[in-house]
Amino acid sequence: MQSHYAAVSDVIVTVSRRNRQFYRSSSVPEALAKSRSTAFVRDTLADGRGVAITEQGQVVFVPGVWPGEEIVVDVTTPKRGSANGSLVTLLTASASRISPSCDYARDGRCGGCPWAFVDYDAQIEQKQSRLRLSLERLGFSGAMPVIRAPGSIGYRNRAQFKSDGRQLGYVAQKTHRVVDVQFCEVLSPQATAQLTRLRSRLPNSEWSSRRGWTTLDIDDQVDEPSVNQRQVFRQANDQQNSAMKAWLRSQLLDLPPVDQCLELFCGSGNLTEVLSESLGGEIIAAEGQGAAIEELAAQKLKRVTPVTVDLFDDRSFAGLVSDFGPFGGLVLDPPRDGLKCSKPLITATDGVQWIVYVSCDQATWERDIGVFQARGFKLEHVTLLDMLPQTPHMEILSVCRL
Repeated sequence: MQSHYAAVSDVIVTVSRRNRQFYRSSSVPEALAKSRSTAFVRDTLADGRGVAITEQGQVVFVPGVWPGEEIVVDVTTPKRGSANGSLVTLLTASASRISPSCDYARDGRCGGCPWAFVDYDAQIEQKQSRLRLSLERLGFSGAMPVIRAPGSIGYRNRAQFKSDGRQLGYVAQKTHRVVDVQFCEVLSPQATAQLTRLRSRLPNSEWSSRRGWTTLDIDDQVDEPSVNQRQVFRQANDQQNSAMKAWLRSQLLDLPPVDQCLELFCGSGNLTEVLSESLGGEIIAAEGQGAAIEELAAQKLKRVTPVTVDLFDDRSFAGLVSDFGPFGGLVLDPPRDGLKCSKPLITATDGVQWIVYVSCDQATWERDIGVFQARGFKLEHVTLLDMLPQTPHMEILSVCRL
């Protein structure tokens, strides 16, 4: 079998827009309507699926498999150069493979924890491996500390459930089907109690909907769920969020003082609180969600000016820079899209001495750090923080300086 896989090394095939990893093959066959093949798992995608190479040299994305495994796969939705597949048989299992303790993950009904079938050490190693690829492309050769989660279950302080009035749970991956969940082992004890209370309300005609379900967002600090309404963002792991804030405090100690710092995507003030405690200058905290800014303003943090602005609109971003600049420091913690307003950002970095960038998306972080490097900034520090065990998600904590 290895002779087939060794031949895949010359034609570029993009496997993920987000993690921007590339796989090459000397020839990619025309896709078939449906086929079954033996394959070797080479890597993982940002969404947790495995990247497998069939004997014919076809790239297939398969959930529930791990690098180094040999598998039999049904190629279900193929297209030229790449395909989606489903695992049929494990021929050679990874030494890191375990039986998930969660019944829903074990039988494949729920895709909320796509890496629950491998041990935690292997999860961390794979995240490190993925991030090192970005660091190599950015020319960073320094150390990459890892902040591991103290627990791989029982950590999640909030969750989003769906209900059709009869069932309540998560939507199965790549489907519109609700997985009726009695218990979720990654939830915190408080969030678990909320799930139990919600289930006690079933059946519930108020949760039936023409579109198929009602969205119920729970937070272990709020008694009642948010129904069909977005919550103000909060990091889902309290212990790791505390570790992230401690990391920020330590980094700010080593950065030169500035008269004014711009914080982008400040939310309700998760990192703003640390900036207010640690910096002596003024802080302009910008966020697009009005409800989050209201929560931040209510805290009345010292030297903090909350500003509501659309950070994905060039004109609004440029107005923020014009009205409040210049800035000596820049702190940002954007959503997965990262920074979209690159032109106004260039103006924003005029006079900036350092940048602290916290990211939840590897591809957009790499893209944005490249923009900063083109402006003369040097990537000096990178830490990987594991915010959500059992998933491929990671937080990238980084510092750039002129």
